[in-house]
Amino acid sequence: LQANEKYPQAKKDTVPDAEIRLPIASEPFSQPVEEAWKIPYIGNSPQLLQGAIENICKSKKESEGFELYANFFSIIQGSGTGKSRMVDELAQTVFTIPVCIRPQNDKLGYPPGDVGKNPVHDFFSVKPLERTAFLYHRRYLMFLLKAIQFADKWIDEEKKKKNQPLHMLARRWREYLGAPQTQNRMALFTSACDETALEGFDGIFKVANIQDFSNEGKIDGLKTNVGKYIKTVTDKLYDGGDSMPRILFYFDEAHHLTQTTFATVPIQSAYQCLCKALTFISKATSIFTLFISAYSRLSEFTPIARNFWSSRPLDRETDEYMHPPFVELPFDIWRPSEGRYMMKEGTHSAKEICSLQFMARFGRPLFGALLQNYAEMDSVMWTAITRLQLPQEIAPIPGMRFVPELLPPVAVRVDLTFETNRNEAVYLEGLLVASSMRTVYSVPQHCQYLRGGYPSEPFVAEAAARLLYRKLFTAYDRYGRFSEWEKKALEESYKNDIPRGLAAWVSLGVISKGIHGELVARLLLTIAHDVAILKKVKVDRPHIYPPSFSQMVAVNDFLAALVGEDYHQAIFSMGPTNTNGQTLKEAFEHGYVHFTQFVKAGDVMLVTDEGAYLMFCRGAAIQCHDNLSGRVDVIIPVWTKSPNNDCPDRWSMTFIRVRVKNRGQKQIISDDEDFKFFTPFPDDKRPSIIITMELGVANTKKPRKVVTKKSKQANTRAGAPVPAPSTPPGNDTSFPMDSSPAELWVKSYDHDRPTPGAAKDRPRYDITIRGCSQEVYSVIPRFNDSYERLLAHKDVLSEHPRLEPKFSKEYRKAIIQMKPFWVKDES
Repeated sequence: LQANEKYPQAKKDTVPDAEIRLPIASEPFSQPVEEAWKIPYIGNSPQLLQGAIENICKSKKESEGFELYANFFSIIQGSGTGKSRMVDELAQTVFTIPVCIRPQNDKLGYPPGDVGKNPVHDFFSVKPLERTAFLYHRRYLMFLLKAIQFADKWIDEEKKKKNQPLHMLARRWREYLGAPQTQNRMALFTSACDETALEGFDGIFKVANIQDFSNEGKIDGLKTNVGKYIKTVTDKLYDGGDSMPRILFYFDEAHHLTQTTFATVPIQSAYQCLCKALTFISKATSIFTLFISAYSRLSEFTPIARNFWSSRPLDRETDEYMHPPFVELPFDIWRPSEGRYMMKEGTHSAKEICSLQFMARFGRPLFGALLQNYAEMDSVMWTAITRLQLPQEIAPIPGMRFVPELLPPVAVRVDLTFETNRNEAVYLEGLLVASSMRTVYSVPQHCQYLRGGYPSEPFVAEAAARLLYRKLFTAYDRYGRFSEWEKKALEESYKNDIPRGLAAWVSLGVISKGIHGELVARLLLTIAHDVAILKKVKVDRPHIYPPSFSQMVAVNDFLAALVGEDYHQAIFSMGPTNTNGQTLKEAFEHGYVHFTQFVKAGDVMLVTDEGAYLMFCRGAAIQCHDNLSGRVDVIIPVWTKSPNNDCPDRWSMTFIRVRVKNRGQKQIISDDEDFKFFTPFPDDKRPSIIITMELGVANTKKPRKVVTKKSKQANTRAGAPVPAPSTPPGNDTSFPMDSSPAELWVKSYDHDRPTPGAAKDRPRYDITIRGCSQEVYSVIPRFNDSYERLLAHKDVLSEHPRLEPKFSKEYRKAIIQMKPFWVKDES
């Protein structure tokens, strides 16, 4: 961000339209991607990767001979993050033999699959007549050696040329090979895939099975011969330095290797067989191999020591010599043609901020590069939507409509965190990385699971919102248009199907719901945001014109969609809590929210008006992370538009602050005096809203009268809409409803009992919502127990199968007798 020190700047524009066209079908982007590939590389990811490889090679020399699988590791990250481009850039400094195993029928991905006489994909996936795994090991070893032989011949020819510095060999080799399916690269793979044995290694194919070659001396002899051959080649690349490796292999689209299995005992994949082939060159510290994929089934790509598929057992079962995948890929690298900042404060209008072109600059490189190279905007959006689709690997849950299909877009929108102690959760998160653009942040040394999420990417979040719309709209798409009734039904589908699907995943134990119900809070806020937009969608419009969910939503519209209708008048007519001032409706008449996802704040920097401005421009609300949680759970940035300023900046930012409590008793919540959000300037009267969600409060008493401090009037008709009460200073007004243990509480300024030190402050509007039902939240439907399931507390006995009513109470007594906790004798 390039900060704007002059406050405020004026610029006129309008809030963007709600309708943006969406295409029907996807299109390949070979031309724009090829052009983007040629753009000078931005970022230091290739250097980080090279440093990681050199560190492994150095550790390998110091590992006391424990080097069985120290010469390869994987690069795993979601789609569109620039994995292939990063390694191609590294090939300018490290002599690299690239192998892309993409199938020939995959026309959407780039780069295309390599081809020799036949596609390289077929060499690894088509099963020849041999039936023993050992023959596959030797076949793949011969592929590696013959690729090195081809490079060796080129090196000899190149070194004959004069005035060719040795350190430039890697770059010249890269230029010589060119892109996949070009002449020289095809010649490389025609040679490598040839079935004849390399001279000097003829005997390897004369062995019929692994038993005939099981003598360790023979294996070590083969490794020695391979090592000697490789040394003769790599010595030609020695330039006087000690950097390693000297030759780098990489296998792009490597997940295809895991999808081909051979009928051996035990069953092995092509990837496992290739890894075994690599163990024969493990003594050659000058050779290293990378496997590149979005697929992240870690047990296949990064084997733990005790499960490694070696030709002989390991003598150490330890994580110390494992190499977790490399995940540090480029992010937020877009730059304008002139300048080095992604944004310049106070110069981006509301319309620009909501545009797809602006949103695409943030996050992974793919979408910004496509649009920068003249790809059609709507088609790029459709590509993002298709890349969020979950494959048909997850069976539908009985009675749960759309549950599998909704998981990726909901995970993007409300920031789902997966449990790490369930195999199903680990698998599911890996599947989202592979198929739905989830980002891997870290893989622990033990490689048992990954830590991932959906970071701040407004373009991806908009795609997720449109995917949700399309999935839920399908049920009401009768004639390509929908009526007012179908529009209402669509809103109810948002309120019903999304929480129901999320509750199903939480019930299965694969998703963390948070300690205090933070997940429920984010879900309520997201649905309210989307419903507020849906209410503006024009009826009788074709479904190919979905709304833009990144448009700005008026604060009053957002609150109306969130809070139960019976409380609207009380909310919008309330005055500030800490001073005299306008009603909430008046104060936020020109206030807008703009969020399609939630991002985590790791420190207080983001919980300021500067941080709020950054997130507002990126279409994100802020959830507090780790040490910040407890003070505040969610910050929704709010832009207060003024007549002479249509470009948001930090001085026009305020907030809706949400605190979440999920306990069984009411609490008195006071404002934090150390909450420093605003950058001060003269006569600053920016208003703010604090919403306290006491989701777990239970009130089982009968309906009581509506009582105010100075006016004792009763609402005698139970369940009737509550009339707008007068709230003079000092009045605390509660509105209990008979159909739910819930109430909403607002407090206005009291001259007789003012908030300490607050009368001179900016106006603040405090709202406390107790309970979690339709009466207080407009986005919660009737006859839906999803929120109860999401908020339900689980203890050590909550999932025990023999505590259901059909079983005798003696089962519970028997468990209590084992003292999982101490209670009074129930007898």
